Order: sequence, then C-alpha cells, then structure tokens
Amino acid sequence: MDYTKPPLGLVPRYIRAQQRLEEIKDAVSRRMERNLEIPLEWIEEYNKLAASGDWRGESGVV
Repeated sequence: MDYTKPPLGLVPRYIRAQQRLEEIKDAVSRRMERNLEIPLEWIEEYNKLAASGDWRGESGVV
C-alpha cells in the first residue's frame, strides 16, 4: 500500500498569534535596552492581539 503524505498546511492562527506576541515583546525589549522610542504601531498591535484572545485559541478560529 502506497502512502503519500499530504502537503503542509498552515500554522494555526493562535500559534502564529503567540509567536507574533513574543516577537513584539522581544523587539520592544531590545529598543528599551537602548533607550529608543517604541513605535506606536507595535504597542497597538500587541494590545490588539492580547485583547483578541487569538493567542489562546479562544477566538473560535483555531
């Protein structure tokens, strides 16, 4: 019996949201260490992701 692996799909949205939150936190930390301004867009994106619940898989979209 021949078995063919299916093609790779997408990373679940909640995992990508978790990764993005970590990326934003790391970027903010790097800028804070150098006493640089934090772009407002980063803060807004972080707040939006954190409030959405997507990073916990609670938005109903997994």
